[in-house]
Amino acid sequence: MRISCLLFALLAGTSQASADSLTLEDSAKAIDPWIGTVISCGEWRHQGLQGAYRIVVGWIYGHSEIYIQWVTDPDSWPKDGKKHDYRPRVIASASLEEFDLYESATDLNNVRCVEHAGRWTVEADAENGDADPGDPQAKYHISIELKDEPGKYVLHGLPHLHGN
Repeated sequence: MRISCLLFALLAGTSQASADSLTLEDSAKAIDPWIGTVISCGEWRHQGLQGAYRIVVGWIYGHSEIYIQWVTDPDSWPKDGKKHDYRPRVIASASLEEFDLYESATDLNNVRCVEHAGRWTVEADAENGDADPGDPQAKYHISIELKDEPGKYVLHGLPHLHGN
């Protein structure tokens, strides 16, 4: 299952190669080395398009970063008789700007995508390496509620910054 999810994620993200020449090796070489996790999951539908969510987690400059992407299902493009490129496309990405408040040494672990009553959520355990070990804000759990509308989400679980 994980291999098929990764394969889908890799193929969906490679737009430079033609469909005839696309190989897994080409796609794998195009992935930035700092990306540690790619998960494709769930299903979204919005204004006649549909597809899957893709979660990308990387480690850069001493902290984790997470991006959510809305990847189209090629079969959802209009069947209007015009020539279309029916490959999957990333039509929206969200960088979770709220999470950047904790960018100093924050590490995401156990990142997973789960379904709750027909809705998809990204769950992760977070650890702020700059916090004192006894600080209740040193370790916390985040939950990202994914919306059908591309680019929309709701982030839950960030502790308040000291002094805010």
